[in-house]
Amino acid sequence: MITRPALTQLLGQLVVDTAHEGRIGVLQDLAPDSQDNPYGLVILGSDGPDVAWLRAPGGGVEWTTEPDAIEAAG
Repeated sequence: MITRPALTQLLGQLVVDTAHEGRIGVLQDLAPDSQDNPYGLVILGSDGPDVAWLRAPGGGVEWTTEPDAIEAAG
């Protein structure tokens, strides 16, 4: 398991999302999920668990995954 400090060093880098069939993405942020927000906004100060926010290397729709599912890309 990768630690949070190690994850923050991967921000902006290519990573592997092992929870989504090894999908490759750029780690954008570690922040609370916005599922419970009807407007789809991330609320500052949320007490929910952080998720990893990723986007495809060439751009596109972001997705979230568990921080434990992130590995540095080769």
